[in-house]
Amino acid sequence: MNTDINPIIEAILRAVAVDEIYHWTFDHDSKKYQMLQVNLTSNAGIRFSDANSLINKTIGSYPNVFINVNFTHEIQQKLDQGLGRAYLICQPENRIYQNPVQDIPLVLPNNKSDEVIEKTRTYIEKEKSKIRSFVDGYNFYFEHKNYAHAAFMLHQTLELAFRTAENILVVEDKKSHSLKNHINYLKTFDDRLGKLADNNENKHALEKINKAYIDYRYQFDYFIDEVVLETAYQISINTLNWIYDYSNILFKEIKSKLNPLPIANSEV
Repeated sequence: MNTDINPIIEAILRAVAVDEIYHWTFDHDSKKYQMLQVNLTSNAGIRFSDANSLINKTIGSYPNVFINVNFTHEIQQKLDQGLGRAYLICQPENRIYQNPVQDIPLVLPNNKSDEVIEKTRTYIEKEKSKIRSFVDGYNFYFEHKNYAHAAFMLHQTLELAFRTAENILVVEDKKSHSLKNHINYLKTFDDRLGKLADNNENKHALEKINKAYIDYRYQFDYFIDEVVLETAYQISINTLNWIYDYSNILFKEIKSKLNPLPIANSEV
């Protein structure tokens, strides 16, 4: 049963300056949620973390409703980069609030489905190329038995892979370096990603890699075992494979939503 979102919208508008709010449905992996994309006024003079905190404090918890918060220029950047999920979310029919004095309107390109798919494919390939660069760094340091530096490269690999997954799922890359935070967020929307840390071996490997982000740079005694490294490396490969598989699901979704099948006329 859908939650009445009107009280949520009213509370958001009382809490912060908003340009636009979009309402859409997330439907994947036997999960179905109401999603609100809140685009904050870019020149409101408030930090993102403060605005996000205000919204969460004001709203509280609603079942099956998730709120993503960005500044308008951030969403515009994602549209310009060719992120198809952002294009689907920001369709005019999804917009349920628009500030009548919005300073800089969001510009939605007038692209056909095939164009959106190709732009999305290019966006994802660029992100995968960045991820593979960190994988190459990992392989280099692993082969030279510099396991601490290899662990740092894996942290960068996994963080970027998780951010890419978040973007193509719901256009919300969590502003966190914690791999645990990313997985906890992603498992809400995809069981396969949630299972990346579903056993003690994987949990331990991710915890060690997570520590590498700070400990490798600031602690001289950071140590990680070769076997643990290889476990974390396999998690990164599994995440890359997920990105490939979900990309195809997203392409089909773009095709179906931007090219809906015509409703057949029925004779009386």
